Amino acid sequence: MKTLLESVSPAKEREYEAKCKKFSEDLAHYGSVNIVCFPSYEATLATSIVIYVLEENNIPFTLTVTPIYTYEEYVNSAVNIIIGCPVVETDLKKVLYIIASNLTNVPPKPGLTVFTGITDHDSLPSIAMKVLSELWIIEDSMLTIPSLLFIERIEEDVAGFDAEILAEAERRGVLEEKTSLKFFFSESLPAYVSLSKTVRPYIPGITGNEKRAIEFLEDLGIHNYSDTLIQLSERDLSDIAKTIYLILKDKSLRRRGVNEIIGKVYRHKESVLEYSGAREKGLLYLSIFGRFGPHGLAYSFLSKYYIGKVLDLTAEVDKILSDIVEKILESEMSEKEGVLVVEVEDESIIPILHITLRELGLLKNGIIVAYSSAQGIIVPYFCILEALDVEKYTKCVLKAEKFWREWYLVFNNVKELKKVLYQ
Repeated sequence: MKTLLESVSPAKEREYEAKCKKFSEDLAHYGSVNIVCFPSYEATLATSIVIYVLEENNIPFTLTVTPIYTYEEYVNSAVNIIIGCPVVETDLKKVLYIIASNLTNVPPKPGLTVFTGITDHDSLPSIAMKVLSELWIIEDSMLTIPSLLFIERIEEDVAGFDAEILAEAERRGVLEEKTSLKFFFSESLPAYVSLSKTVRPYIPGITGNEKRAIEFLEDLGIHNYSDTLIQLSERDLSDIAKTIYLILKDKSLRRRGVNEIIGKVYRHKESVLEYSGAREKGLLYLSIFGRFGPHGLAYSFLSKYYIGKVLDLTAEVDKILSDIVEKILESEMSEKEGVLVVEVEDESIIPILHITLRELGLLKNGIIVAYSSAQGIIVPYFCILEALDVEKYTKCVLKAEKFWREWYLVFNNVKELKKVLYQ
């Protein structure tokens, strides 16, 4: 997939080629890879690509998931790759390869070989794929992984390595791109079901509520709501898009864009049941991350096991989200001393719930979001990294080491959380 270098400057091309050559030489020398992954959805998707390619090429590897890289995870007899993880310090005697979306999590010191994108928005999976494509042929199925992230990047235009990889996926015929309404299952399910199943964008009052979805369509004079959305007339679709945009604008605490409702959508040729759309399929893998953590998601592309285990959760995610979000919209969420606590019954819903709250503009900058469940007070590492700069994040998380779980911290109560993170 050498076409990925076509859009970069000659200097950037030479830089990447030199780094990839060094990586290849070290891999030939050591013969194995040690992967250290940050416990976020994006970093884990990037890790899944690396694992898949290594497995296909019979290269041994180990995987460690950690919120901070401290060199305790370093393996002397392997090539060490850090994916999306803040690095506390550097040891010039040890060679690290780092895949990072930007340089904010990487200390500017020698001894580190850092791979970043060519735009500020290049995703970690695309950067990982770019590096690997310099050494091996990337299978068609792996080319679709970056598109799963568009469930999180609903307003951004695709550019840089993301755009190059999507173009390559389209050229190979494994991904289709078209302009359409961004509602879930718009080609396969009745219109009212499609609207109620749509969680990106979350439609207040409609997501998770089929009865209300029918009433919504009838109020617009659309009575053939058992047809799929793409079977409706252009006028009906225009009325739906305009009205939902007004709902989002009214119910959100941030500016909403029309491109959240209509714009580019991506469909995978290889589908999982009816989950062929990138955004619908992204929901499946977010559910895997929530239920099985980074290790489950990282290995899910080698096995269909995890997909089968989350279909029940995914089928109900619209209703679960609706129960939580509608209560929040009816009340006032207020943070206390820099912490906002949201009630959940099951931590599996946290990744998609967090994205939904952010899309609705309910999460403020600098505020740590915690989720209260039967386990205790859960704080995902990515929530802390969103709220604090890297230096403060590092101090907080190191101080809270005894509370670590795979992708979140667990505290007994809010008081304990505040004492650890803020004192």
